[in-house]
Order: sequence, then C-alpha cells, then structure tokens
Amino acid sequence: MRFVTDVPRPSFVDTPEKLEEAINRCASSKLLALDTETLGKQYKSLDDQVLYMGACPDESVRYFVPRQYVHHFKPVIESPHITKSFHNFKFDAHRLANAGLTVKGPVADSLVLDWLYDEDTRENRHSLDNCSWDYFQIPMAKYKAIVGNNDPRKIRPGHESWEKFLDYGSLDAWVTRKLALYLFDKLDKVPLWSGQDWTLTDLYWDMEEPQLRCLYEMERRGINIDTERLETVSKSLELDMERIAGDLCKLVGRPINPQSTKQVAQLLFEEKGIKPIKTTPKGAPSCDEASLDHYANVDGLEECKLIVKYRKAGKLLGTYAKGLLKHVQKDGHIHTSFSPLKVTGRLSSSEPNLQNIPRPNWDVHGIRAAFIPDEGCKLIVSDYAQLEMRIMAEASGDKAMIEGICAGRDMHSYTASLMMGTSYEDFMKMKEAEDPAAKTMRQAAKAVGFGIIYCIGPQKLASNLSSSLNRTVSVEEAEKYLNGYLAAFPDVKNQIDWFKNHAKKKGYVQTICGRFRRLSKLKSRKWGERGHAERQAVNTPIQGSAADIVKKSMIKCAQDAYLNSLGCTLRLQIHDELVFNCPEENAVEAAEIIKDYMENPFVNPLRVPLPAEPVIVDNWKEAK
Repeated sequence: MRFVTDVPRPSFVDTPEKLEEAINRCASSKLLALDTETLGKQYKSLDDQVLYMGACPDESVRYFVPRQYVHHFKPVIESPHITKSFHNFKFDAHRLANAGLTVKGPVADSLVLDWLYDEDTRENRHSLDNCSWDYFQIPMAKYKAIVGNNDPRKIRPGHESWEKFLDYGSLDAWVTRKLALYLFDKLDKVPLWSGQDWTLTDLYWDMEEPQLRCLYEMERRGINIDTERLETVSKSLELDMERIAGDLCKLVGRPINPQSTKQVAQLLFEEKGIKPIKTTPKGAPSCDEASLDHYANVDGLEECKLIVKYRKAGKLLGTYAKGLLKHVQKDGHIHTSFSPLKVTGRLSSSEPNLQNIPRPNWDVHGIRAAFIPDEGCKLIVSDYAQLEMRIMAEASGDKAMIEGICAGRDMHSYTASLMMGTSYEDFMKMKEAEDPAAKTMRQAAKAVGFGIIYCIGPQKLASNLSSSLNRTVSVEEAEKYLNGYLAAFPDVKNQIDWFKNHAKKKGYVQTICGRFRRLSKLKSRKWGERGHAERQAVNTPIQGSAADIVKKSMIKCAQDAYLNSLGCTLRLQIHDELVFNCPEENAVEAAEIIKDYMENPFVNPLRVPLPAEPVIVDNWKEAK
C-alpha cells in the first residue's frame, strides 16, 4: 500500500468564519462534490436525516459540515449554475430533500460514470471504496469500522471515533470529485460511433443524467398503496394455503409440510419412486421450483400440483401481500429504489422489488389492484407491444418480419403461419376454430420469438414448451420449431451471427443509442463463461436498445412542461411499461401526449412502428 500524500486534511466547519469561507469556496466551484453522513440505511428514504455533509469544491480542501450548518448551503446546493458531483446521487438527494434542500443544476454521478466507462470487468466494483482503490490506490474505511455500535449522532469532537469519522465523512466528497474528473477524461476519449464527434460523455449528459433525475422524482413521489386491499389478499392467501395443505395431506394419507424440502423429497423420490430430473450440488434429488413444475405440469403428478400451488401462494403472501405492506411509508406510498446499473441497461428495483410483481394473467389474487392513484387522480399505464421483436426487425432488416409488424398482424400467429407454410388468413381461421396444431405452433412461435434474443437452444426450448403445453416436447421437436422460425426470418439468423462476429472482433456490442457492452469473457477458456458472453452479444443490442427507447420516452415525458402543468407525473417504470399519476380531469389529454412521446422517442423514426396504448385506470391491475 502506497503512502497517501496528496489528500488534504479535513476541515471541520464549526465556526461562523469557517462556514462563510466554505460557502464562498463552494459557490465559486465549477464541480462541487457532496456527500452525506446520515442516520443509516435502516431508515427509509423519507425518514433518514443528514447528520453531517462532506463538501469538496476543489482538490485542495475537503469540508465536514455538521447538521446545524447544512441549511446555510441551500443557495449553493440549489444553484442551477454549479455542477454537483455525487457517488449515487439519488441516495444523497433524498437525504438532502429531507433537510429541505433540493439539488439543482447538472449532476455528475461518479457511480454511473464508472458503470458507463466499464460495466464489464468492473461489474460489482462500482462502489466508492472500490473505485478509490482501483483508480487511485487510496484506501477508504468501512462505515461499520468507524461507527461500530455507536449511535452516529453521538460521535462528536472529543469522542474516541471522532477523528476517524471526520476523515471518513469528508474523504468521500474529495474522492468523488477526483473520480468524476478522472472518469469524464476517460469518457471524453471514447467516441460512440466511428466518424462522429459524440463521446460517452455526451451520452451521459444526453441520457444518463436526465434519467437519474427521472428516477429520483419517481422514487420521491412513490406509488399510492391500498393497504386494506393487501390485508384482504393476505387473508385470502392464508385460507388458500390452509385448504391446499389439507388437500395434500388427504391425498398423501398422512400429515406433510409442503414447505419442507426433506418431506417433499421423501414423498417424491422414496415413496412415489419418481426419477429426479436434476440434483443439488451435493448430489441429492432437487426439489426446486423448476423440478416441481416439471413433475406437476409434464408428468401430471397431483401431489406436485398441490405443492406448487402451496408454494406459489406462500411466495405471494410473504413477498407481495405482507411483504409490500412492510414497505409502505408514512405517506401511504411505496418508494422503491431504482438502479440504472444493470449490464443490459435495464433498470432494477429494490426495497421492494416492483419488477417481479405477478403479471396480470397470473395475478389471480389481484395484488396489482393494490397499486392505486392519489386521491382525485387516475393511473395512466402505457407499455410497448412486442418491443424486442420490433428492435430485432429494425436491426436485422428482415423483410418478412417488418412486413408483418407494419401490417399490424398478431406476430406470434403470423410467425406460426410462416413456420407452417400457410397463409396468415388461413392460420387465423385455424386458430379461431381452436385447431390443436395451430395452438401448438403459435405457442412454439411465441417461445422461440421470446427466446431467440437469449440464443435459446433446442434443449431449453423443449423444457419451456413442455411446461407451457402441458406435455413432453422432445429436443428434436423443439429443434424443428427453432429451425422453422429461422427459416421464416432468415435475416434474423444473419443478424445474430453478425452480433457474435462483431463482438469477437471488436470485443463489444452497442445499443441503438451507442452505449457499449464490453464482453471480455468472449476470450475465456471456460466454455460456460464464453457461451454466456456470446449470448450477451446478441441479447444486449436488443434488450439494451429496448431500454434506450423506454429511457428516451421516460425523459421526454418527465421534461415536458405542459404534461407537468397537467399534474401528470411518472410513478413507476417496469421494463417496457410506464405508470403515471394524473388528475382525473386531465387524464385523457395527458394520455395522448404520453402516447406520442412513446411512439416517437427519436428524431428519425425507425423502419417499424413502436405502438403504445395508454389506458386510464383506477388501479394497476385494470391496465390489462
């Protein structure tokens, strides 16, 4: 470890004279780094309070500002002319907002800058302490090591941990500023496209920074929750679980706990003599979700059907019905946290995860109905139809796929008709007549269409189709469907090969807006790592471009002054779906504006339309 000599000593702002000096230097800064020390992550985003603030206006000073002086920095923090740097802007912005301070002006988030610079070899190393060591060899202490079991509110001058706390709290801001400048210099040197002037720095200011603003506002507003509805669903699920457990015990002829892996394994593999389809790392027969689904839906084992039902009801109860209630904050809303750092470019959601709420067709208990508008308002829910297929059509230029999309056909039926060698009109007649062959082929076309961007193989396709068709589909049969799909859309196969070859040659692929996905493991000697990287070479340009399109639409809606004047605000972004809250009297007008932005995210339109159909509803479940 090298001896650090270029970091200035912390300056504790504890007098009016020091306060005036700190404010003046911060007010004249071109890049002001800020960081907050708070009560801790155990407090919700609306409740956590700033105890101290670290501020770094230039490389020669780092201030540690106690709580009683933080509000004096309001003119600086709210100045639209000073660029603010944070490492995880949204976290600090929420805590400052709790203190009555709104961060204004451009935001340089070094967390996102590091992700944009290298999402590949630095995956899961974007934290400030990792960045500090990796780039500058400056070690940073862990919060727990400094605070220990102490109440951070009691760590003051004279406390045994004070000097370390003072250093810790001001070093974050100093390193954040240094890191932002370092990364901007790196990003400036990475052109997006050959022969063009735009760099990754431009991409950050054009898309990533505005998205951070959108995500912060969505998190801040939250989504209203009908807690009575969730409590009703909880009671219903508990009764269902009791009934299912009773039915299972009657069927087995003795007491059995459906949640017990040991008891379920004994029933299936010892008493019933079922041949396991997979084993655990220790070699025992597996009772995981996929195995139980297979025994229930493919083998038709009644005991497994009940076990699967029981466990699904238990997950709904614990994760959603009761689980969501734990996250309702004092304003009656859930304030999830969105992360923009997934390698695909998609968002992830946590505390709670709202991206895995059961889809409408599986939401038999109506959990989505608990997501409601504010009083006097409606929800406007709008998503894209088959967005990833449309991006594949745009990328590949496949004439048959583009023709079907532009004609407004049901793409799964259209694909199935091509795979069967029949006209679309005749296939639709077969479908309306509930012809089993048409049903099977459409399901196969749908499974391949969704799986193709993940480079799905015959074995995985066979497993997926076996579950969806409730019968065993052989690998050979699945391979015929896969080949039929690629024969129907020959340019899709060519595009997949192009993505893979480009990635192997260049070491990366790009999304429609130019964001890079580096794939260093394409050179791995491990077959599993190399295969995964090849799949990412195909998946990222499609899924990542879908993320770009949603991101563009979200930013346009959030920045539209007239839409804001109507009181229409973003509340959730779930994959390809945007959820808005809007006063009832303005909902129809707002929905038209939202539709236009979503269907026209770019200045130059794509070769395929991007239809979006906003619906005005009283709860999220009604949207489907």
